[in-house]
Amino acid sequence: MLSVKKDKNVLVPMEKIFKQFKVKGSLVSVNEYGNGYINDTFLVETKNGSNPEKYILQRINHKVFFNIEALMNNIEKVTSFVLSKYPDTVLQQIIKTNDNKNYFFDKINNAYWRVFSFVDDGVTHEYITDVNQFYEAGIAFGLLQRQLDDFDSSSLVETIKDFHHTEKRYQRFCKAVDRDLAQRTHLAAEEIKFLQSREHYASVVTDLIAAGKIPIRVTHNDTKLNNVLLNKRTGKALSVVDFDTIMPGSILYDFGDAIRYGASTAGEDETNLGKISLDLVLFEAFTKGFLKHTAEILNEYELKYFAFSALLITYELSMRFLSDYLNGDIYFKIKNENHNLERTRAQIALLKDMENKLPEMEEIINRVYLLKMKKRS
Repeated sequence: MLSVKKDKNVLVPMEKIFKQFKVKGSLVSVNEYGNGYINDTFLVETKNGSNPEKYILQRINHKVFFNIEALMNNIEKVTSFVLSKYPDTVLQQIIKTNDNKNYFFDKINNAYWRVFSFVDDGVTHEYITDVNQFYEAGIAFGLLQRQLDDFDSSSLVETIKDFHHTEKRYQRFCKAVDRDLAQRTHLAAEEIKFLQSREHYASVVTDLIAAGKIPIRVTHNDTKLNNVLLNKRTGKALSVVDFDTIMPGSILYDFGDAIRYGASTAGEDETNLGKISLDLVLFEAFTKGFLKHTAEILNEYELKYFAFSALLITYELSMRFLSDYLNGDIYFKIKNENHNLERTRAQIALLKDMENKLPEMEEIINRVYLLKMKKRS
């Protein structure tokens, strides 16, 4: 019987779990798949007569996602909407349980499971090895925004409350500084001073949203390269994956986070700060891909703050890393006692470079936008 560890001692029989879903064929193999940080993911192969089938089986981390029903309903609503309007779209589809639910709760082991269809032609990449990969990622995330332009975002549940509410993130950061639970503020005095000097960043987008100048849309909220399936043969974008953080928000959050992570010349925990900068070639590549499908749906305020959104999300993550460091490393996984401080310094280095390059970023966005709109006219 194939099994997977629930914790250090308990084995969960995979065949018993898998049989709870409307899958085709008999179980052949179950193997760990990918390297996600949140859920446990497995590639399941079955044999349906002479035909092999593949599925993605996941154990959902209910310590991160508290409302599994809302999480799964969000995913089902969004994917069903896209496929109903654009049936040729390639998407991982939810495989229902035998009693027609979108997840299975294993009461014995207190575990939540789900199954998705597997896209055999797709491949993901952890790191950018070709600028065209980032362009295609922009196309994938931009197309998703376009397809969901008339979706009622208010029908979705905010599964992680205030996820990108930067003003509240700043308030939590200040609270972490004041409380100094881990007695570390003296070790991060320079970083604290820097982030507090940018307090005015925190309320820019939230104020625009509150004033009704920036619309609430459906946002993916994890717009990394490894959440895009590219065709194995052509390298073209196939689809976006991982809808766990699909929620109401601003399109600026998705664009900004994609740039923060994908257009940086170094990793999030790079300690040689001289290696960290914003790659404008990658920035322009993603911008071209993203605006290919979103240019005509943007309003003037979204367009105006597109470049700034990269600074905002970088600033936000800097605060999150430093808050966790000051609180005693209770949220992010760490490799050493200074890991979150190292991450903070890396994000601040990136933010400083973005500040210097903001005029160039804005010029690129305006140029690409005008070109896209000219082609449509």
